[in-house]
Amino acid sequence: MSSSSGRAASVATSDLQLVTMADRSLAALPPRPPSSSSSALVVYTLPAAKPEDEDFEIKL
Repeated sequence: MSSSSGRAASVATSDLQLVTMADRSLAALPPRPPSSSSSALVVYTLPAAKPEDEDFEIKL
């Protein structure tokens, strides 16, 4: 019998190793953002042009 990788089933199962990892301490992780139930959207608007900037003309 062969596995999906083409190797014999006995070889494929012997390659798999499961190890347990130590729990991560919460101090090592960045703080979580505050949970908020708000679903507000933020819309960015460009700042208004200054009147003195509108007087420039470029002539070639």
